[in-house]
Amino acid sequence: MRGLPMGYEHMENIARAYNESINVEGFQHAVDLGEIESNEYNLNVTLYVFPQEETEE
Repeated sequence: MRGLPMGYEHMENIARAYNESINVEGFQHAVDLGEIESNEYNLNVTLYVFPQEETEE
């Protein structure tokens, strides 16, 4: 297996975000067809999900 194995908790988070169409910064951004159309139907993830900014404590 390559990379890090995905745990059950990670799979649950992915499924919940997808099923509930929720926005999670740095993880998922639910878009409508109009936004996809405005990007010329390009489904590159970098057009829709942006890295989460790290905050200094």
